[in-house]
This record gives sequence, C-alpha cells and structure tokens, in this order.
Amino acid sequence: MTQPQTTPAVHMIAFKGHQDAENFLGEMTGLIETLRPGEGHLISMVSVVDSIPAFKEKLRESADLVIVSAHGEPYKRGVPFVPWVGDDCQNWMLLSELGSPPRTRIGARAGIFWDVCNAGRPPFLDALAPFLRHRIVHIGVIGPIYYANSVSIGTELLTALLTPGGTRLAARDVEAAADRAVAAADCRAHRKWIGKEEQS
Repeated sequence: MTQPQTTPAVHMIAFKGHQDAENFLGEMTGLIETLRPGEGHLISMVSVVDSIPAFKEKLRESADLVIVSAHGEPYKRGVPFVPWVGDDCQNWMLLSELGSPPRTRIGARAGIFWDVCNAGRPPFLDALAPFLRHRIVHIGVIGPIYYANSVSIGTELLTALLTPGGTRLAARDVEAAADRAVAAADCRAHRKWIGKEEQS
C-alpha cells in the first residue's frame, strides 16, 4: 500500500480571487486522480490562498514540482517589464518582494510551472532565481497564457511525469516532461534550468 509522503510530488498553488486559476487546478486535480487512481491525495496537494503572506508561505513548502496559477505583468514594448503575480482582487506582489521576510526560499525541488502571463521572459527568471532553494527546471510563457494553454501544458507535464507510477520526481524527469509540454503547446512556452546547485 502506498504510504503518505512528507514531500508531495506536485504542489499546486492559486489565489482564491482568480477564478480561472481555481478552475485550472480543479482540472489538474482530476487529471492526477485519473493518472493515479486512489493516490491523488497522497502525491499532490492543492493550496488556494487569499493573501500574499499565505502565498509566500505555500511557496516555501517543499515539493518536487510546483505549479503556480496567477495573473502576471502584461508586456508593453518600450515600457520596463517589472514582474509581479497576483489575483483578480487586491492581492499582488513584485517578485522582488519574495525575499521578505529575509531568507525566504521557494521549496520546489525539481521544477516549477508558472501559469502566469510572461513568466518565461528573462526578467521574470532573473527576479525569481535568487529565491530558489534548489537548481530546478522553470517552465513559463513569453506573452499571454490563456486557459487552453495552461491546460495543455499542465496535462502534458503531469501525464509524462505521473503515468509511469513513480513516487518521486527528479529534475531530469521534469526537464524531459517540460520539453514534451513545450513542443505541444500552442504558445511561446519555454523551459530553462535556473537556480544554484544548493542554497541554504
């Protein structure tokens, strides 16, 4: 019998004020249960937060693959791109604010998929990298990411990672799954290794 894991294979995080994000996580939860019948609650965790402090706290929790669904900074030519994430309401923050409180580190151990507009742009990755605890595979989109894009990428990722039935996801597994997801995506999706080997 499969035993509960201290570290979930997949941690999905969304803001309560972002309805598309909640719907997306609902679809991914259903997919996980289809791929691993009866084990979904053991290998995955869903966190729907209603504040920035709660969002930061959930990002710090350890998981192999983290999926974040939120709004992001639109890109406008000639205007400085300053990456932020948030919801449909009042909850939003600059990525540079992840370091408050000090020594905040994102707990993703193998990879992170941002269902966030423009999360694949270099300034987004540059702002995120200092707050990573591990060297991981980053998946993001340059430009807007629509609901169908999110479902497509998420489905390819989880299907490639969870169908074999393993209990742990390594970064190389996420890399291979990300390549498959990016190739199938009907948008400018990209994957890239970011972060140092280890950060305390």
